[in-house]
Amino acid sequence: MILQAVSGATAAELANLKAQAEGAGAAGLADSAAEAAAGQVELARAGQSAKDVMASLPAVLATATAGEMDVAEAAGFVTQVLAAFNLAADQSGRVADVLAKGADDSKTSIRGIGEALSYVGPAALAFGYSLEETVSYIEALATKGIDASRAGTGLASIMSQIADPSTKAAGALEDAGIESKKLGEVLTALAKGGPMAEAAILAFGLEAGPALRSLIATGTAGIAELQASLRESGGYADQAAAAITNNFLGALKPLGGAIKDVRNRIGEGLLGPLEYSGP
Repeated sequence: MILQAVSGATAAELANLKAQAEGAGAAGLADSAAEAAAGQVELARAGQSAKDVMASLPAVLATATAGEMDVAEAAGFVTQVLAAFNLAADQSGRVADVLAKGADDSKTSIRGIGEALSYVGPAALAFGYSLEETVSYIEALATKGIDASRAGTGLASIMSQIADPSTKAAGALEDAGIESKKLGEVLTALAKGGPMAEAAILAFGLEAGPALRSLIATGTAGIAELQASLRESGGYADQAAAAITNNFLGALKPLGGAIKDVRNRIGEGLLGPLEYSGP
């Protein structure tokens, strides 16, 4: 059984996981119990215990609905962010809320925010940026038309060059009298302009330079507003998911899930009991 194998769940825990997946399918929180189970498997594959899987799944289901993606993909994004920022499984709700709020505030997608974080997450953790700080920078770049991959790689390069004193950019910042190693403070200083500031921006190169200019154009006040919005985003993923579920197409989702689960049970009747194996 896939879920039992990857999670090490006991028989009792497996029964609880099965009931959770079936409940999600019946309630329309997933297209079917099987899809919810696929999400459970992805959470377990990321190293979560059976208890953690049960606690994380509601956030994953909300992410899937709000982001209009399947549950397994949503689980992949949530666990990827948890790992990138060294967060425990009990922070899944926070991750889901920040992804959903960041996507809505920047008129992009949860998938786009998640993809950008896959590039910049390790650098952000290494140089001391929080999830909310990092997503606010991604939002700022998205509003300037910079896509997910370029936003992620550009941010990672900016953070690395600021932090590494051996880089040309770090040297140019020092020449301009900018000693801070924090991106927000660097942006404030560069926004004052002048030949030395322009030389420092150019020193970041063709990949990071355009992203840096976009952040400067957004302004630290605008970025601070985005960060504040993200820090106050508790419950946002559930709200976004509910808004989608409550529309006409969303209202049909429980019916579709019920039909799929009935079909699965008919198959069980014809073929004999099927082991709960996840997807």
